[in-house]
Amino acid sequence: MQIFKKNKKTTFDVNDNKTQCPRYSDGIENYMVETFRESSVRIGKVHAIGKRENQQDSFAYSDVANQEIVEEKGMLLLVADGMGGMSNGAEVSATVAIESLRYFDTHELTLDIPEYLENMAQYVNDQVNEFLGSDGIGRSGSTLVAMHIRDHEVHWISIGDSCIYLYRNKELMRLNVLHNYGTQLNEMLLNGEMTLEEVMAEPNKQALTSYIGAGSIALIDQNYEPLILNPGDRIMLMSDGIETVSEEELCGILRYDVEEAALKLRYLIEQKNKKNQDNFTAIIIEDNY
Repeated sequence: MQIFKKNKKTTFDVNDNKTQCPRYSDGIENYMVETFRESSVRIGKVHAIGKRENQQDSFAYSDVANQEIVEEKGMLLLVADGMGGMSNGAEVSATVAIESLRYFDTHELTLDIPEYLENMAQYVNDQVNEFLGSDGIGRSGSTLVAMHIRDHEVHWISIGDSCIYLYRNKELMRLNVLHNYGTQLNEMLLNGEMTLEEVMAEPNKQALTSYIGAGSIALIDQNYEPLILNPGDRIMLMSDGIETVSEEELCGILRYDVEEAALKLRYLIEQKNKKNQDNFTAIIIEDNY
């Protein structure tokens, strides 16, 4: 049983309010690969500390094996990447995971799912801001990519630079816009406001332009019309540590079923043996028609 300190006055069990414990590594268990064959979707997961001293990624999912809940509310799955250069990154990403599931457990699902997910993100941001306190806001934070699935329909929401990929018909497509300075630079390049040489020379391309825990949320990306899953589709939520693997390599990996794909992804990153390998986390989802 895992317990986190939310602040100096309060502790809470991540299993209270029927909220399922987010899975995350404490640096002792380096890898986690699981599938859930009982649910209407299959889920493969990879979660590792890489070569960092601390694990600052978290991931979570609602009770996917409870058919009554799935039929009533669908499923919520998410990945949160705590900001490694800041203090409390691990606690913040865990708070994002816990509070997202708490919201899903305690708030009725509305017909307007995009609005529901945005309200969830705003709620989670408020909880993180409270956790950080007035002196800590903007000094720590986390990304969030979350996905709701029901009846083969997918709605997603994204804040920060974690990725959402769709694998369909042997092709890979990133669904979300990354909230980093590099995205802004590319827009300025396309608009003729910067040259390619100026963009390439910019040292802060990876700096986040939106994240949970910065006071207000600067940017949110989401889909407003549902993505309809086809047989054979796979969706992957991932932290930026997975970027050690190229999109071409990811495309090759995702042609396998989710369990084998998760294992292949884990071993490929391990084989690359990147010197400063970041924490890496991925959830791979396949609708089991």
